[in-house]
Amino acid sequence: MKHGFLLNFNFTTLTKMNGNARIECPFAGSSSSSSNKNPDSDKYDTENGVNLLSDEGGKSYEDVLQLEMVLKAQKTYSDVHDEHFFIIIHQVHELWFKQILSDINSVIEMVVRILRSLVDSITLLETMSPSDFLNFRDVLSTASGFQSYQFRMLENKLGLKKENRIKYNKCHYTEVFDYNPEYKKELQDVETSDTLSSTIQKWLERTPGLEKDEFDFMNKYKETVNEILKSEKDSIDKMSNASRKKYSVSSFETQEKDPRFHQPNSLLDHLATIDSLLTKWRYNHVLMVQRMLGSQQLGTGGSSGYTYLRTTLSDNYKIFLDLFNLSTFIIRKEYIPKLTPEMISILRTHI
Repeated sequence: MKHGFLLNFNFTTLTKMNGNARIECPFAGSSSSSSNKNPDSDKYDTENGVNLLSDEGGKSYEDVLQLEMVLKAQKTYSDVHDEHFFIIIHQVHELWFKQILSDINSVIEMVVRILRSLVDSITLLETMSPSDFLNFRDVLSTASGFQSYQFRMLENKLGLKKENRIKYNKCHYTEVFDYNPEYKKELQDVETSDTLSSTIQKWLERTPGLEKDEFDFMNKYKETVNEILKSEKDSIDKMSNASRKKYSVSSFETQEKDPRFHQPNSLLDHLATIDSLLTKWRYNHVLMVQRMLGSQQLGTGGSSGYTYLRTTLSDNYKIFLDLFNLSTFIIRKEYIPKLTPEMISILRTHI
């Protein structure tokens, strides 16, 4: 007997005899029970494979992914080869934006990974030369990336404030959606709804120990900082230049985080990462537009193109700007106000 049979035999054959289920030994060979074999069981024969699609109601790979519709969605308006490539890249972005909007309230890690992918994928457009883009640019007509409803919704749900937005051709950003009142209304509704940023703000404000009649962390922090400043001033006055250099290096060493605050720290770190990746994406977009159109030419849809996009790199477009500025308030670990046993107990139930 060849060892190859191990790859082909049926490990468990379940037959019914006298109303009871019985497991047959796969090595037993043929027996009288084979006469009771269901004539339709051949289609489930592991040696021949299973064609479940032959069953009524079965779905194919194409059916599940609706590939017929997806693969016909790349309508071009010119004979230029790169226009097709250009459309696919932007459709991929819109699909990822849709996934981000679906996940933003629950799967923040996936959002970070998707944004990392977007930061890298937009650079793929750099494989297309400016002259190739120019060959089909006219057929884009008034279409502009500024009209991406999903990207505006993403910005709003994260918490970008409308007063921080740069006006688009001196108009409110929602005016480009006049062609679709439903889009416009949804964007305006989100502006007055709770966002990820406002929710995080409320959560942080509920942190126990901030009030004066409690642990009063803020007052203790201020007292500690004043003591540090006085101590450092006295020490620096006595230091040699060599000692000062050594002190500067040690003061920037990263301190290990308290395990109690690991999850909150991780969440805040992810939010800062999302903001950072969005800024990197905007920056890569600006570079790509400048490479394709230069700095003076109008963008697609009549926008100011490069000039407008460059303004979106300012801190006004950072949604979690305070998280970036927290380093200003970091003090060395040994100076952090010690938590009382009561506060430790309270934090266990609040964080």
